[in-house]
Amino acid sequence: MAHQLPAANELRPLPEPEPFDSNDVLRGIRRLLFSLRMLAALMVAPLLLFVAILGFLAVLADFGLFRLRDLRAGHPGPKGLWEF
Repeated sequence: MAHQLPAANELRPLPEPEPFDSNDVLRGIRRLLFSLRMLAALMVAPLLLFVAILGFLAVLADFGLFRLRDLRAGHPGPKGLWEF
């Protein structure tokens, strides 16, 4: 069954194009910037976690190697952040 074309007198003119709205463009740019920020945060977050873990391990190593050695030798005088 073939599709029949409408007669010439039944044709309607094309609707007028919608006016250009700069808000749509701004909305698209904001959506793109949000996506880029989210991608950047997802890439930076593991790096920040790694730096935090390294910092924690450095403080733990400092405490383990130097502070505990002094404590084993006898109670030392106050030192830095460990004893106020």
